[in-house]
Amino acid sequence: MMIGVKGIPYRRPEWVVWRFWKDADGVTDDAKDSGRFWDRSEAVAEANRRNDANTDPAVWYEVIESEATGVYPADEKPPWVPDPGRLRRRGYERPD
Repeated sequence: MMIGVKGIPYRRPEWVVWRFWKDADGVTDDAKDSGRFWDRSEAVAEANRRNDANTDPAVWYEVIESEATGVYPADEKPPWVPDPGRLRRRGYERPD
């Protein structure tokens, strides 16, 4: 018999940096998800960094709030809490 780990459901905001661009006619043509953050200030800093480095006038970056839902194992910290050893403890990384 296999015993699993209890899961903890979550629902919380996340912030997404979106890359927008205009086509040759000046119409906003498309958007691409360029990064997701648990902290709004980190998302804003990333969008500002990308906008400052951007040299294409048809491209710009914006931060849009979204909602993330999921389940994480009860024996781990929530995914928004930094935990660099998480993958190693779960066996996804092999120290060579």
